[in-house]
Amino acid sequence: MTTTPERLRMGAKSSFTKTITQRDVDDFARISGDDQAVHIDPAHAARTRFERRIVHGTILVGMVSAVLGHVIPDPEHTVIFLGQSCRFKRPAYPGDTVTVECEVTAVRDDKPIVTLACTARDQEGVELMSGEATVYVDPHPFTDLPA
Repeated sequence: MTTTPERLRMGAKSSFTKTITQRDVDDFARISGDDQAVHIDPAHAARTRFERRIVHGTILVGMVSAVLGHVIPDPEHTVIFLGQSCRFKRPAYPGDTVTVECEVTAVRDDKPIVTLACTARDQEGVELMSGEATVYVDPHPFTDLPA
């Protein structure tokens, strides 16, 4: 049987909240190369179904990564992101305060792999994204490393 840290036991919840600015969106567009006009050009975005600029959906995915890589880990474990599925339901807009919450829904007995249900909600509680993440929980120190 595998032992997981308290924050990765069945039913445990962790979250991360951030107000996403237009600068965040512009920086992400520059770093990722996804400079689609709906994200960065207000005149273009005004003519879309969204009527204004929207946040890249992958920024919300990145916030799941923040929960897994920043909020959950402890000094005794590294959380390794194995995969994620997600469904985008509504757009986030620059200026929105988004909270991503991850809840442990499965812990394997045979190896340290944990599955989490993940949701992103805006400041009004509207669900923007839902999905699932899978992580490998690696203990420190890793005993197979050469000295």
